[in-house]
Amino acid sequence: MCARFKLKSVPSDFIVEEITPDKEILAQDKLYSFDKNSKGKFLHFIIWKENRDTLELLDEIARKLHAPREVLSIAGMKDKSAITAQMASAYNIKKEQLDAIKIRGTKLMPLRYSDKKVFLGNLWGNMFTITARAISETPDIIRRNLELRASEMQGRFPNYFGEQRFGEDNSTQKIGKLILASDFKTAASECAKRYRECAAYLNKHPKNYLGAIRQLPIKLQKMFIHAVQSEIFNSALDEFIARKITDDGIDIPLPGYRFSSRIFTSETDKIVEEILRKEKISPKDFDVRELPGVSSEGEVRRAFENFFDFLIISVGGDEINPGKTKVVLQFSLPKAAYATVFLDALFLAKES
Repeated sequence: MCARFKLKSVPSDFIVEEITPDKEILAQDKLYSFDKNSKGKFLHFIIWKENRDTLELLDEIARKLHAPREVLSIAGMKDKSAITAQMASAYNIKKEQLDAIKIRGTKLMPLRYSDKKVFLGNLWGNMFTITARAISETPDIIRRNLELRASEMQGRFPNYFGEQRFGEDNSTQKIGKLILASDFKTAASECAKRYRECAAYLNKHPKNYLGAIRQLPIKLQKMFIHAVQSEIFNSALDEFIARKITDDGIDIPLPGYRFSSRIFTSETDKIVEEILRKEKISPKDFDVRELPGVSSEGEVRRAFENFFDFLIISVGGDEINPGKTKVVLQFSLPKAAYATVFLDALFLAKES
């Protein structure tokens, strides 16, 4: 089976409900009550949003609270073109302040006060309810093929980074490689093509290339480097699959300046080192003295990830694409795994 499909024709086609560390699903159809007896400096709350960018929404919440953006924190980033539920916290903010906020396409649900902050990565994973559209196969064939393919996968799939990690034109890792090569002039020029704040800064300070890059939020600056690491990871995973190495428990490094300390398995080292040589990147390059905030010591990521609770909810005609089939699927993935990558493996849109 190699079925083509379309995602996110409408926001309701892509529903993401966060799963907390204790495996509670932040279900949109569940009624939540506020714990009046709770105490603490952090107000925990759920963000339900539709077709809203996570970071832009947090900026808007902070403005309406008349508070610095830094008072807000979330457990995980969520897709924009989707309906999503996620955990968040606000420092030194009262429930009544949050209740008074009205924001388009958003609902904020206070849960409790706590002494603990919600931090990035503070989740088990996400449950997805996804509608795939514009499929050419008939409903009977696509159901049979999906059931067979899900059985063949045996609960696991290649844990690639998704395309959204790299930007529509792969510019994210392109800029990252320029930064690692200390070519800040070209990196700033590429940033100026895509980000107005960089262009405006270069117009006033045409030779201050580092200053131009620093106009971007530090999270975006880090994404340039993360995209390079992700591309190397994906290339290494391609090599593992080509060699038919699909064992459980394989970790592939996202190389950083500590990569050469030999903390990884020798076979994995050799594959990643060969990719680094081809890219003309050295582990020490990830220690960016001029932009210390983006430096990365490296980490590891599972080569193959598990999926859970796979369910074909329905298969039938596609009302948006007459004559085509749509399928509604539900499944859960651990944090940092991409639903789009899982779907590619399920539909065999990417060979694995």
